[in-house]
Amino acid sequence: MQMDVFEQLRDYFEGIAQTFEAQKLASNAFANTSDKGQSREEAFLGFLSDNLPGRCEAVRGGSIFDSSGNFSKQIDLMVIHDLTLRCKYFEGNSVNCVEGCYCAVS
Repeated sequence: MQMDVFEQLRDYFEGIAQTFEAQKLASNAFANTSDKGQSREEAFLGFLSDNLPGRCEAVRGGSIFDSSGNFSKQIDLMVIHDLTLRCKYFEGNSVNCVEGCYCAVS
């Protein structure tokens, strides 16, 4: 009997969840909490980079600004699209306008 596509997707994401769990356990070897966080961010960034549509990009570290001049604090990961301004090296990090940001992860 042929496997249902939804069962295949469930198996796919369950496998990814198991990989995240293993990477989380491995990151516990770091005594420094920022090293732990960086290791976990890298794993999630890899997942996003492998699974996002081509017009999206996952970037590490940056800030978001809006048309009123508001500027966010440091954001760990952002998912941005390719249709808006991106200041890639402004202040050493990626800075994006809010309209170009699909989500922010901290």
